[in-house]
Amino acid sequence: MNLFSKIFSGLKKRKHQATVGDNSYIDSTAQFIGSKRIKIGTRCVIGENAWLNVNDWGASGYAIEIGDFSFIARRNFLTAGSHIRIGAYCLTGPDCHFLGADHAFDDPMIPYAIAPVRTTASIEIGANCWFGARVTVLKGVTIGYGSVIGANALVTNDIPPFSIVVGSPAKVVKRYSFDQKRWIAAAEWNCADENTFPSEEDYLASLRKTHPYLKLPTPAASHQFGHL
Repeated sequence: MNLFSKIFSGLKKRKHQATVGDNSYIDSTAQFIGSKRIKIGTRCVIGENAWLNVNDWGASGYAIEIGDFSFIARRNFLTAGSHIRIGAYCLTGPDCHFLGADHAFDDPMIPYAIAPVRTTASIEIGANCWFGARVTVLKGVTIGYGSVIGANALVTNDIPPFSIVVGSPAKVVKRYSFDQKRWIAAAEWNCADENTFPSEEDYLASLRKTHPYLKLPTPAASHQFGHL
């Protein structure tokens, strides 16, 4: 049995109670808290020292959902309020943070470490989004499908589909034109371009048709794969 087979077979022995799709890799150092409310899709990768944290253990349904063929890189932190959904075919760089919950700070006479956690907000990420290294996404944000979020961006507001955003706070600098088949400056964008967009359902169906099997770069997720 080679190294890849040993590590993947070891996944089956994990004690977490998350719902995990077939042929997904979860590194042994990844931590799930509230794992019964976590769902990982098919052929996903969850990297070294990732932390998926559900704050409300008692609610029904999944609080964190990661779609098929998604790669969550090393040291990513997801903390769920009501819900975090990361769509299929998404890619994150190292040290990304998805902050769907926070501690109440109404009364500074209560130590913040034990203040109630606010769990009403959600984060929604569409299909096939790419997050560069050290991106932070705050609660209440929706990021449209097909978007690219530049390294170190701080996303505080909704991002429309097929956008490139950079900065802190993040700002849309380009959008994809299906008429011109290229990314164009946000200043050149007009409403007619948006009429050419596929719906997210059609976009995802197209991805599944053209890329029904995706071989993700699993060795990039963990030092366990050694030096290749």
